[in-house]
Amino acid sequence: MANLDLSIFRAFRVSERWNVQFRAEALNATNTPHFSNPNANVSAGGFGQIVSTSAPSRLVDERYLRLGLRISF
Repeated sequence: MANLDLSIFRAFRVSERWNVQFRAEALNATNTPHFSNPNANVSAGGFGQIVSTSAPSRLVDERYLRLGLRISF
């Protein structure tokens, strides 16, 4: 299981004492699903089929975008 996480940071100097930093982050940028194990019940009609995704955490499986602004002085 692998995810592609991206982030971009840009700093701006407003004055001698004030700095502003803009942040943009994308977790699971490719939105790749993580599939659960196939059906292991031999007598079931759906034997060997994968019908769902595993979801250990909402922030891990789905694409998650985050924007931030940091002001320092």
